[in-house]
Amino acid sequence: MTNVQTEVLVQGASLLLRAAGKVGKFNAAVEAVKYIDLTPLFEGLGLAGPPGPAGPPGAKGDKGGKGDPGPKGELGPAGPVGPAGPTGLKGDKGEPGQKGDPGAAGPGGGTGAGANLLAGTVQVPVGQEVTVTFPSPLPNDHYAVNLMPSSAPPSLWLVSYANKTRTGFSVLLLPAASQPASTSVVPVDWIAKPY
Repeated sequence: MTNVQTEVLVQGASLLLRAAGKVGKFNAAVEAVKYIDLTPLFEGLGLAGPPGPAGPPGAKGDKGGKGDPGPKGELGPAGPVGPAGPTGLKGDKGEPGQKGDPGAAGPGGGTGAGANLLAGTVQVPVGQEVTVTFPSPLPNDHYAVNLMPSSAPPSLWLVSYANKTRTGFSVLLLPAASQPASTSVVPVDWIAKPY
């Protein structure tokens, strides 16, 4: 470049360099701008003043976009038990359950009065009392006694019973008033029927 002409302009901290000249047959011009921080220079020269007061707050900016959801927090402690709610409606009737297994057989019932019929024969000396003892005691002394001398004819004897208890009774045999005693011992059939 020939016939170069230059010019430097200072605007604040900006330097503007202008250069013009001839390149061959052409005219050329160049401009260059550079920003220079002059604060250290002014501080070194003692020309930098104290910082000014803060400016007024700017206008409120636009609302930002919704942020991503944060992580799930830890499970909090269980709250207190609330009061009992009202009684609900009665539900539908359920299906019948399965039939259970048959139960064990119950104990046998007591023996009826007819089955407790007792009978036997006792040898009774004439004019004496003989005790008849049952094989096992009855529940009580509620039973009827039937006596029959087994010798013939039976009309020769008067037979009766006394001392009726759960375990037996006594038999007394006497000759009839008009008949003399023909034997010393008479077999007497007896029947005891509970009622």
